[in-house]
Amino acid sequence: MNALTRTEKNRIYDVIVIFVTLVSLGFPGSYAGFIGEGAETAAEYAAFVLQAAVMLLSSGESFQELRLIRMRPRYRSVYLLTAVFFLESMLVTRYPGAQLITCLRFSVTVFFALWLVERYELGELLELVCYAQFLFLAASILMIAVSPQTAFDRGSGAFIGILPTKNTAAGEFSCGILMQMVLYRIRRDEGRPVGIPFLTLLALQIVLLISCRAAGAVLFAVVPVWYILLIEKRRGVSGRLRPGLLYILVSVGFLVFALTLLPVFGPAFALIGKDATLTGRTVLWRRIISMMLQTHTWTGYGYEMFWRDARAVALYHSGFKRDSWGSMMTTGAHNVLLEFWLNTGLFGIAAYFVMLLDATKRIRELPEPQYLFCSAFLLHTMMHGLTERAFGTYNYFTLFFFMAMGAACQKPASRGRIRRIWDETTYSRHS
Repeated sequence: MNALTRTEKNRIYDVIVIFVTLVSLGFPGSYAGFIGEGAETAAEYAAFVLQAAVMLLSSGESFQELRLIRMRPRYRSVYLLTAVFFLESMLVTRYPGAQLITCLRFSVTVFFALWLVERYELGELLELVCYAQFLFLAASILMIAVSPQTAFDRGSGAFIGILPTKNTAAGEFSCGILMQMVLYRIRRDEGRPVGIPFLTLLALQIVLLISCRAAGAVLFAVVPVWYILLIEKRRGVSGRLRPGLLYILVSVGFLVFALTLLPVFGPAFALIGKDATLTGRTVLWRRIISMMLQTHTWTGYGYEMFWRDARAVALYHSGFKRDSWGSMMTTGAHNVLLEFWLNTGLFGIAAYFVMLLDATKRIRELPEPQYLFCSAFLLHTMMHGLTERAFGTYNYFTLFFFMAMGAACQKPASRGRIRRIWDETTYSRHS
């Protein structure tokens, strides 16, 4: 690396960021069936190694200056969450080897997300995300030619591209549209026009999102886009949302409403052909709450380990009649808070809430780009997480969420330069 110029190093890091983001979006996905079943695992571990490598190599010019992690006080609540997840998971898990790998991969993703918001201006970072999104879209569309039966769901005919289900694909396109619209707002405020490639990518994502036939994912994109394009500017700085507090209140309030008041309206929902159980979700949630109040209440079963723990899954299944949907379901809690409870217990949820409140407590002081990104993505994640799982060991939700937390922590008083440069002269990729 010493033989490379600073500009060349920056370009290499940009390529690595695009690749890591592409893998987080779900690539190679269904292509693994043609390349080899180990392709997806290989891509994920390659992304893991590259994340660690780029953080290490960019930390200094000499061997003595290299640091994998540079601790900064402003990220204290993010560090707290990472430590709580890691330590309690290792203490309670029945699979210490697998748990250690899971926690290491999650922790590196968190620190990589913070590294991204430290090194890049937010507009530049979102441009790299859009490059990755373009590659993902190209791969998804190409799957139609490679294997049409793979690109579309056999039951509904909905487009799924290279992902396993229509909801997964729709969630990805929904998030991609949101990232583009945040970038559009940033460019518009800077007086920079968007070009034909940008508009083409946006149009393709909208078409594919509609093709997924998932109304929820459309809503998850429309609401935050509506806010940042039509509402945020009018309200001014004093009228900014407090997305951390809003996230907590809505997430908890929705569960209370769904489990107490929603059943009351069951007959009314039936008249219009709707299901008051939210397609069986409330039944699932009641069983999870009942089970978690009896065992592992405070600690959970280890981050991302509940559905991999045979005893835990058997305990969950025991609450349902044999051959019922609940007795066979192993795909997640369909709610972010309940998924956290299963995996990290009430201690983990407490650390999650502390991070949300601490990171966003001075959000009205943020520069406009940081506020737009943080508020838009937290609105998106909040709505998505009401009825679906979101976080994982390594996926785009996890990566983008902690980017949002990092951006929220970038207070003007302590911010300094966002992008870390290699010499005293600012490097501009637009020069």
